[in-house]
Amino acid sequence: MTGKERLKRACLGMEIDRIPWAPMLYQWFNINKYRNKLPEKLNNCKTTLDAMRVMEAGLFAKHEAFIFSAGYSRLPQMSFLLK
Repeated sequence: MTGKERLKRACLGMEIDRIPWAPMLYQWFNINKYRNKLPEKLNNCKTTLDAMRVMEAGLFAKHEAFIFSAGYSRLPQMSFLLK
């Protein structure tokens, strides 16, 4: 069952193979990647999209537009988040 089918069937109250979910990982993933504190299962992921695939999460959320792999060049500007 595709993510789209799963979500549609869940909204209609029909039987599904698993619960549809699409976590908003963008900030959590990038801060923890920068700090080298990702869970071992996600250590090889370069982007949020990679992490969502490893976690078998749904990929039907708007936040996919924010995914980038710029090497975390913007994180040092947000050093207040790292304290």
